[in-house]
Amino acid sequence: MKTRIYHYIASILFAVILSSATAFAQTAATVTEHTVQRGESLESIASKYNVTPQAILDANPTIKTIFTGIKLTIPAPTAQPLQQTATGIQQTQQEAASSDNAANENTADGPGSEVFFETGYGFLEGKSNSTYKIVAGFNYYFTERLRNLYAGIGIGYNSSSYISSMRVGHKYYNSSLDLHFLTVPAEIGFALCTKNKRWGITPYGGFDLNIGISGKQKVNDEKSNYKKFGGKLAIDAKLGIRIRLGYLNIGGAYHFPINKKQEKYFGDDAYPEISIGCGF
Repeated sequence: MKTRIYHYIASILFAVILSSATAFAQTAATVTEHTVQRGESLESIASKYNVTPQAILDANPTIKTIFTGIKLTIPAPTAQPLQQTATGIQQTQQEAASSDNAANENTADGPGSEVFFETGYGFLEGKSNSTYKIVAGFNYYFTERLRNLYAGIGIGYNSSSYISSMRVGHKYYNSSLDLHFLTVPAEIGFALCTKNKRWGITPYGGFDLNIGISGKQKVNDEKSNYKKFGGKLAIDAKLGIRIRLGYLNIGGAYHFPINKKQEKYFGDDAYPEISIGCGF
């Protein structure tokens, strides 16, 4: 009789221990945490842990929206077939993802401006003839589908060292001009580059307004002030291309004279120019 009682008590204790162990294992299983990664959805996470989407929702009652970086409590696996549930939270998740994508697109593709600095050296017609300039300004990038289209304007210094022959009566003299200008370059271009505009190629076109400041003229080695030069306006058009390497711009352009003053101060023909600069 006592032996049966002992066996009965032992069976009860064994059942209690087994139930406790099972409950502990289930409880341990329910506290599994998962950090949501980029591109994951409620369904993909549920499939990964062999649970239903609704089970994940039930285990996380305070979470209304799933997004990258949030931590989820994953319940114990189930053998039941996974079902497509929780339509409301899916829609919320999709709306949040759409908003994030739109924000990213606006950040990358929206309007913006950059400050630039550039120095250039031009090769004028004739031996030892040259022009040198240094400018600063800003470029404005347009929106949406025109996000790579920009317009820019700047201000700076330009110079011309030009030697030519001049005729006085029946005689020809060597005339050397050393001229200084206030220059206002303007251009429009299209940046074929990455979204952050740090790598790529940019073709552009525009014009330069060169306003005379001061100058010296030397005729047959006799120096004199170049009279009636201040305020004179020389205009040229330009076509060029720049290669962008991070913040560094390396470019080349051709300048074409527009008015007679440009031809007089920089030569009759178009001239090439190389440039280097940076943009921020």
